Amino acid sequence: MVITEIPAGKLDSADEDRLSAAKRELHEETGLTADRWTYMGDFFPAVAYSTERISMYLAQGLHQGEQKLDKDEFLNVETRPLKELVDEVMASEIVDIKTQAAILKGRAAGGRLTKRRSSMKTVLCLLPVEQRHKEKLERAAGAECSFIYAGEHGATAENVAAANIILGTPAPKLINASEKLELFLQLNSAGAEQYVRPGVLAPKTKLTNSTGAYSKAVAEHGAAMLFMMQKKLYLYRDAQKRHEWADFGTVTSITDATVLVVGLGDIGRHFAGIVKALGAHVIGVKRRPGEKPDCVDELYTMEKLDEVLPRADVVFSVLPGTPAATHLYNAERFDLMKPDAIFINCGRGAAVENSVLYDALKNTAG
Repeated sequence: MVITEIPAGKLDSADEDRLSAAKRELHEETGLTADRWTYMGDFFPAVAYSTERISMYLAQGLHQGEQKLDKDEFLNVETRPLKELVDEVMASEIVDIKTQAAILKGRAAGGRLTKRRSSMKTVLCLLPVEQRHKEKLERAAGAECSFIYAGEHGATAENVAAANIILGTPAPKLINASEKLELFLQLNSAGAEQYVRPGVLAPKTKLTNSTGAYSKAVAEHGAAMLFMMQKKLYLYRDAQKRHEWADFGTVTSITDATVLVVGLGDIGRHFAGIVKALGAHVIGVKRRPGEKPDCVDELYTMEKLDEVLPRADVVFSVLPGTPAATHLYNAERFDLMKPDAIFINCGRGAAVENSVLYDALKNTAG
């Protein structure tokens, strides 16, 4: 009995993702490789009987190579018109269920792709995604998009130039105002200043960022750094490594401390909520007037920064990389701070003039 079957197989290991398995099976069984892969969905061939799940992909832009069959495999590769295969499915001449499903889905997708070929979009993903993420992305995008997964450091001039959509942060010089990048560049960062410079993006390219995605993580990191400084944990950690029993003197507490939060965006508000819950008196400073959020006790605009800096036991700064914020913390403002104030910058580094910070720390230590 001769069985007509699409290229298919099992995952080699629990670590192999489904797209990689599809690419491997296509190459091994037929010798083909593909330029574009489109996720076509999953199906369960025996619902309520088996938990087997089959993922289907549409491979396009095929290139012929050599088969890599196992010793016990005997396969003949045929190229057939899709219409003939559909007729054989309907006549029950093709009996393999996964092949039936793939042929019928391929016909449906092929019709859409023929009509919309000019609107097909190439998505370059530079994020560190797992298979479950790929499936969600491809399911949301539909058959109108094909994906290139290059990884965090996989951006090249070639794949950037081929992309209509980019997810991640390629080097700006690679974009070179690409006219093909027509939909958007979705950054996986909040900061976007290096991409809004002249000559990086074409005028029609939409730029989006990830504001709010990291507020909890960055705020909690800032809180951890604050506790480490207040309790001198960095000194005790080093003493512990030296197997020394040491006493580094008085420590401070967040309770009843005055905490100044400069920048009340997502991160600033989250940090303010953490320290307020632990008993701190929180002063918030922001660019524009507005209603005082519950996470702060006092609210001011940036014009009042110099007035509130001397009151702060802790200064937590989370400012963007804008011209107005560049070198905001100069010598005069460090002089306004208490000698024992704790300064934590979780915003852009350009807000702090490094040489001034060095001098302030050296003078305080001396």
